[in-house]
Amino acid sequence: MPDAGAGADAGALTLPASSLAVRFANAVMTRWPDPRTINGATAATFAFEYNVGIVLRGIQAVYERTGDQRYLTYIQTYVDAFVNANGVVNIPAGNSFDNIELLT
Repeated sequence: MPDAGAGADAGALTLPASSLAVRFANAVMTRWPDPRTINGATAATFAFEYNVGIVLRGIQAVYERTGDQRYLTYIQTYVDAFVNANGVVNIPAGNSFDNIELLT
Protein backbone atom coordinates (compact mmCIF):
# COMPACT_ATOMS: atom_id res chain seq x y z
CA MET A 1 0.00 0.00 0.00
CA PRO A 2 1.37 3.46 -0.75
CA ASP A 3 2.46 5.72 2.05
CA ALA A 4 0.03 8.21 3.53
CA GLY A 5 1.19 10.99 1.21
CA ALA A 6 0.85 9.00 -1.99
CA GLY A 7 -2.78 9.93 -2.61
CA ALA A 8 -1.95 13.54 -3.25
CA ASP A 9 0.87 12.54 -5.62
CA ALA A 10 -1.11 10.05 -7.68
CA GLY A 11 -0.77 12.12 -10.83
CA ALA A 12 -3.32 13.77 -13.06
CA LEU A 13 -6.06 11.25 -12.31
CA THR A 14 -8.57 12.86 -10.01
CA LEU A 15 -11.94 11.36 -9.25
CA PRO A 16 -14.88 13.67 -8.68
CA ALA A 17 -17.26 12.86 -5.84
CA SER A 18 -19.88 11.97 -8.45
CA SER A 19 -17.75 9.19 -9.99
CA LEU A 20 -18.98 5.63 -9.67
CA ALA A 21 -15.75 4.57 -7.95
CA VAL A 22 -16.06 7.23 -5.24
CA ARG A 23 -19.77 6.54 -4.77
CA PHE A 24 -19.11 2.80 -4.48
CA ALA A 25 -16.29 3.28 -1.96
CA ASN A 26 -18.49 5.61 0.07
CA ALA A 27 -21.37 3.13 -0.05
CA VAL A 28 -19.15 0.33 1.24
CA MET A 29 -17.85 2.54 4.05
CA THR A 30 -21.39 3.62 4.96
CA ARG A 31 -22.82 0.10 4.96
CA TRP A 32 -19.85 -1.35 6.88
CA PRO A 33 -18.36 1.48 8.98
CA ASP A 34 -16.07 -1.14 10.51
CA PRO A 35 -14.41 -2.94 7.57
CA ARG A 36 -13.98 -6.03 9.71
CA THR A 37 -17.75 -6.61 9.40
CA ILE A 38 -17.83 -6.82 5.60
CA ASN A 39 -19.60 -10.02 4.51
CA GLY A 40 -21.46 -10.17 7.79
CA ALA A 41 -18.36 -11.12 9.79
CA THR A 42 -18.41 -10.87 13.56
CA ALA A 43 -15.62 -10.91 16.11
CA ALA A 44 -15.88 -14.71 16.14
CA THR A 45 -15.84 -15.16 12.36
CA PHE A 46 -13.60 -12.31 11.24
CA ALA A 47 -10.82 -13.49 8.93
CA PHE A 48 -8.52 -12.03 6.31
CA GLU A 49 -10.41 -12.96 3.17
CA TYR A 50 -9.47 -12.58 -0.47
CA ASN A 51 -12.85 -11.16 -1.51
CA VAL A 52 -12.66 -8.43 1.12
CA GLY A 53 -9.16 -7.65 -0.11
CA ILE A 54 -10.56 -7.06 -3.59
CA VAL A 55 -13.03 -4.51 -2.21
CA LEU A 56 -10.28 -2.86 -0.19
CA ARG A 57 -8.07 -2.77 -3.29
CA GLY A 58 -10.78 -0.80 -5.05
CA ILE A 59 -10.94 1.59 -2.12
CA GLN A 60 -7.15 1.91 -2.31
CA ALA A 61 -7.47 2.96 -5.97
CA VAL A 62 -10.01 5.62 -4.97
CA TYR A 63 -7.62 6.85 -2.26
CA GLU A 64 -4.77 7.06 -4.76
CA ARG A 65 -6.88 9.19 -7.09
CA THR A 66 -8.48 11.44 -4.48
CA GLY A 67 -5.93 11.72 -1.69
CA ASP A 68 -8.84 11.47 0.78
CA GLN A 69 -7.36 10.08 4.00
CA ARG A 70 -10.68 8.43 4.99
CA TYR A 71 -10.08 5.68 2.44
CA LEU A 72 -6.59 4.89 3.70
CA THR A 73 -7.79 4.92 7.30
CA TYR A 74 -10.56 2.48 6.40
CA ILE A 75 -8.09 0.05 4.83
CA GLN A 76 -5.67 0.37 7.74
CA THR A 77 -8.44 -0.44 10.22
CA TYR A 78 -8.89 -3.80 8.52
CA VAL A 79 -5.21 -4.61 8.07
CA ASP A 80 -4.18 -3.46 11.54
CA ALA A 81 -6.37 -6.17 13.05
CA PHE A 82 -3.85 -8.70 11.67
CA VAL A 83 -0.56 -6.92 12.37
CA ASN A 84 0.78 -6.54 15.90
CA ALA A 85 2.87 -3.64 17.23
CA ASN A 86 6.06 -5.42 16.11
CA GLY A 87 4.84 -5.75 12.52
CA VAL A 88 4.17 -9.47 12.77
CA VAL A 89 1.25 -10.64 10.63
CA ASN A 90 -1.13 -12.92 12.53
CA ILE A 91 -3.32 -15.04 10.26
CA PRO A 92 -5.82 -17.05 12.31
CA ALA A 93 -5.72 -20.86 12.19
CA GLY A 94 -7.68 -22.19 9.25
CA ASN A 95 -6.64 -19.26 7.07
CA SER A 96 -3.66 -18.91 4.82
CA PHE A 97 -1.78 -16.25 2.94
CA ASP A 98 -3.57 -17.57 -0.16
CA ASN A 99 -6.65 -15.74 1.15
CA ILE A 100 -4.95 -12.35 0.97
CA GLU A 101 -5.45 -10.04 -2.00
CA LEU A 102 -2.05 -8.40 -2.26
CA LEU A 103 -2.17 -4.61 -2.26
CA THR A 104 0.68 -3.28 -4.33
